Amino acid sequence: MGRCLCCPACPRGNAVTASTDRADPPPGRPGDALSRRTFIGSGLAALGALAVGGCAGGPGEGPAAPVLDPGPGRITVDGATRLRLSWRAVRGARSYDVELNGSVVAAGVTEPAVELAYGDGATGLVEGHNRWRVRARDSASGAWSRPGTFDVVARGAVLARRFDREDDGPIELTTRRASGTTLSVAAAAALGAGKGLLMRGADPADAVASKNLFTQPLSECWLRLAVRPSRWQRAGARVHLARIHSQTGSAAREALQWITGEGIAAESVARAVAPVRAGAWTQVQLGVLADGSVELWTYDGRREHLVGRGRNPGLAGAVKDTLAIGNDLTRTGSTFEVHLDGFAVGEHRLPWANTAPPITPARPVRLDPASLPARFSFCFGSCNNAKSAPYHDTAVGVAARLQPDFFVHLGDYGYPDSNAYRPSVAGYQALWSDLFFEEQLELLSRKPWLYIASDHDMGRNDCDITSCSPVASRAFAQWQNNDPSADGQGRYGSVLLDRGRVLLVWTEGIAYRSLLTAPDGPGKTVLGAKQKTWLLGLLASTTARLVIIASQTSVGFVTGSDWAQYPTERAELIHACQSSPAAAVRFISGDYHHAGWSRFGPKVAEWLAAPMAEFPEGANPPGPLVDQSALAAIGAGFSSRPEALRGESWSAFNASSSVGRVTIDGDARTATFELLDARGQLRNDGAAFTFREIVRYA
Repeated sequence: MGRCLCCPACPRGNAVTASTDRADPPPGRPGDALSRRTFIGSGLAALGALAVGGCAGGPGEGPAAPVLDPGPGRITVDGATRLRLSWRAVRGARSYDVELNGSVVAAGVTEPAVELAYGDGATGLVEGHNRWRVRARDSASGAWSRPGTFDVVARGAVLARRFDREDDGPIELTTRRASGTTLSVAAAAALGAGKGLLMRGADPADAVASKNLFTQPLSECWLRLAVRPSRWQRAGARVHLARIHSQTGSAAREALQWITGEGIAAESVARAVAPVRAGAWTQVQLGVLADGSVELWTYDGRREHLVGRGRNPGLAGAVKDTLAIGNDLTRTGSTFEVHLDGFAVGEHRLPWANTAPPITPARPVRLDPASLPARFSFCFGSCNNAKSAPYHDTAVGVAARLQPDFFVHLGDYGYPDSNAYRPSVAGYQALWSDLFFEEQLELLSRKPWLYIASDHDMGRNDCDITSCSPVASRAFAQWQNNDPSADGQGRYGSVLLDRGRVLLVWTEGIAYRSLLTAPDGPGKTVLGAKQKTWLLGLLASTTARLVIIASQTSVGFVTGSDWAQYPTERAELIHACQSSPAAAVRFISGDYHHAGWSRFGPKVAEWLAAPMAEFPEGANPPGPLVDQSALAAIGAGFSSRPEALRGESWSAFNASSSVGRVTIDGDARTATFELLDARGQLRNDGAAFTFREIVRYA
């Protein structure tokens, strides 16, 4: 066993090999190129004596370069994970030096292995791309090995709000009134390259400026932040940087505070981080455990350290559902400027922030139909509110655990109209990208997506061509990664699956639709003239045996913002489906927060899967031309999210969530449609109907 790099008291025999989430890279493969951010921030310059130069070191006077053993390509870590890195022993070597992300983390190692671990004095683990290498020593240093790489993602990740993709300038705050303090996105405030958040206080007596971010209640909550004090007028002033608190009305909170000229502290931990110099970055993590215990940790780029422990009884239990960034103290007694970056929240202690870009994609992966096996599956659904994270107890968690071959998201992804920092193209795209940090969405982000827009993606509830936001529309067109061949953008289109026997169609139901309350007639449209001509022509000419149409809203049920508000075009669409040469047509739909099924004659039906992580709505009736229907037994439902949160527990809230799954068996030529609950069980209507159907399309 190699040398353990956790605290000296940790027994080496406790080491475990970290599990891998993807195939190991081949031995000796060159590492990824260094990112646009250098790993060591300017505040870590004091470690320069320990840092190693460029990666192209040639042979020296000492032993030959070690050869690294294959390691995990990707690991998912929590606060107890330990990772073993090893290499082949070098003849004549007395010891080895190990470099991680540009800094020597172990010198004089006598065995050909080290362990990265959490703990007081340990190396810790760093999020995202990691790059490591080794050199052997006798009396002189030898050459460095070729670098190895591995990726670290967080288990129990809840949310991250990064700033690199945001617009420069002030963010929208929870505190609406004007004060002497601002929170602004700026490159000057970044941990490395990119952007960070600059908090500047100009009035010592009026300093409130903060942004609340909501989650489901967490029993254990960890908040990570990188902090760089820039200037202050008076030493000893207290400025809150971030907080963990509750929406329950309790005054309990745990604040991460900067004591100007001294350091960073937690309210319930007596000891503060060692003095922080102006211009120096310090990473910290504040944790509140299930019993109300409080821990404060810090990281200097090489080692993590436990600053101290305390207690906050008011935050015991699952009440921690609000995270705030910024200052909530009216009077600080000093002007100040401080830079913030690396903000993230987890249910376990998180890996430390990396100055490299996130490893989760900035936009979805495009579906390649040719890569699918003969038997494959995809999940579908809509409506996951960012305020409902973490998602592991919702239908989003079911979708992640099912590991489908791809995912069809039917809209209302994160509700950017109310959750983005700013209602801008960059603000929307930043939120959508940041959502991939949450553990369940991180798993799903590794799969290809088809993503269609619903109303909250396009600016506001029930919007249409007259009221959808041009900014939101541009953001969606740029962020989704659907095949653009049908319309040049990917807003609508189709792909052939199973050697052309299955046609999967996705539609645009917001950007072109007429006002919901407009009088009906031939000109009242959901699809718009161009898309309608394309879709009806596709239905009439397809040679596929099964057609699946993804719609952002329900075709079968009357919800107030559904297809039934456009009766002429709806009837035309249903007739086109019934007349299509395909053997069967199935709609997969979202938007309406109540899972359901409806049928339009012998060969056309709808599968409605929503919400995936949002409040349940009440039962609504089927529309015209529906000859049979069923709604999932999820209770009476509610008219709004606040009403739902007042009326039922979070467990009941989550239990009402649903996701759809379609399994295509190309050999048997069958498609199985299912609606699943938050436990992954088949939904039913409380009577005799079970939400499962096998469609034969031979």
